[in-house]
Amino acid sequence: MITVRREQFDALAQSGEESFESRLVLFLREQFPDSAAEDDTLFLQTIRQQIARARSFGFQTERQLATWLVSAWALGIDFDSRFPAAQGVLSSPLVTVDEKAAWLESWTRAMFESLEGQD
Repeated sequence: MITVRREQFDALAQSGEESFESRLVLFLREQFPDSAAEDDTLFLQTIRQQIARARSFGFQTERQLATWLVSAWALGIDFDSRFPAAQGVLSSPLVTVDEKAAWLESWTRAMFESLEGQD
């Protein structure tokens, strides 16, 4: 039987987290060209802060976290407190995390479609 020590498990988890963060950086830079002006260190720090913020609402999967990051970049890093609709849904104990992520994705898309219509 193979035994994985706690230190080994922690190292694997950290490696996975860093890989995810790197993929998020590439994705956001690709999707939001204006992010290229952001300092790499500060950009990664912001991503980590937003991941922590998303986790405080129960978001855990890569898809849920990526949805949060896209919304944060597109609407502002304080979107969850600045927009009452987001605040209400994200804080609701009656809505599952999967429902919150799905709602957030749809809501962010709708916000942008609405803004595009104002041009």
